[in-house]
Amino acid sequence: MGKASSAPRAAFIFLAQLVSVAGDKMFAIALSWWVISNAALPHPEWTLGLLLAASSLSSAVSGPFWGRLIDRHDKRLCMVLADVSRLLLMSALAWLAHDGGLTLPRLFALCLPLFAFEPLFDSAVSASLASFADSPPMLARWVALESAIPNLGAVLGALLGSFALAAGVEAAFWFNAGTFLVSCLLVSGLPALPACTEPQEADDEALSLSKRYPEAVRLLVLFGAINFFLVPVFLYLPLLVRDVLSADGSRLSLLELALATGNLLVFGCFALWPREFPRIRRLRFFLVALSALFMWGLGVAESIEAMLAILFVWGGALAFVTYLMFSSFQRNIADSHKGRFFGTLTSALTLGFPLSFACFGLLLSRFPLPTVIVGNAACVALVSLAFLTIPDR
Repeated sequence: MGKASSAPRAAFIFLAQLVSVAGDKMFAIALSWWVISNAALPHPEWTLGLLLAASSLSSAVSGPFWGRLIDRHDKRLCMVLADVSRLLLMSALAWLAHDGGLTLPRLFALCLPLFAFEPLFDSAVSASLASFADSPPMLARWVALESAIPNLGAVLGALLGSFALAAGVEAAFWFNAGTFLVSCLLVSGLPALPACTEPQEADDEALSLSKRYPEAVRLLVLFGAINFFLVPVFLYLPLLVRDVLSADGSRLSLLELALATGNLLVFGCFALWPREFPRIRRLRFFLVALSALFMWGLGVAESIEAMLAILFVWGGALAFVTYLMFSSFQRNIADSHKGRFFGTLTSALTLGFPLSFACFGLLLSRFPLPTVIVGNAACVALVSLAFLTIPDR
């Protein structure tokens, strides 16, 4: 199939991402609220941290394995496998919620494989983008769209999250199962996306990527490190709603919506007007350092209006950094290695999640929330200096 038909193929994949991410966001909001509001749990903050840590660990560990699978097999079939597996797991979780049998051990047992299949779908999409583009500007546009679609899904999920919580946790779970079914049907209608026919070396594992692309791997690892200090915001938000705002789950949806909307607007601008930035070393540093300021502001804010404004602008800064990174990777990584690279990228970006959620969950159970957030912001400011060591190209 020629380049003229590549845009409709990309549209189907992006639409599949949209519906599944919308369901995932509803699920994440409902899951966080189920843990935080469960009176039967003695330490809900610690429990939420452990659940997010365990789920993120399964995603990080599975990334390199899925990357090798993607490079050797049809990428469309990889997406279908991911959707079918998550559909079955999510349906089981929804049925337990419906039947009243949802316990913490069962929740852990189903969430771990559920999150483990997520990198399979996302990495297969990332590895397919170059086949849809016939020019560098078009590839930059697909990069922006790939990043924007999950954030658009997050916006829709956050908008619907309050309605799902009003209907109960079970409704959010069933909705998410349905999104995986829709995604599977959309992807199944695509033509094959075969593996690269280029011969592969016997030692062509994720570790060897550091020899081929040393600067890209350094940047990848550095983003994984900074994520350790950035991802606790998803622990802070439900606690800010409960302890600072003294509000219900609908306010949590609004805060999630503000962060996702800021992301979406920046990605939308780059999708419409793709461009390259020749000197990005200082720009990356500035945007990450700015995140420290936003996190500090979140820790001292006392009104929902201030929190919404901070999260909106912060979301835009994070989107800008992501666009710079993914555009560089798509241009510089060979197609025959993209499955492994993006599988490793998924692991690098989430490897800090498990330890971060566990550590900050423990800190939140022992220290006041504002103190933890301000200390976290200071760590982000320090780590941002390391981005100055990565060259522009």
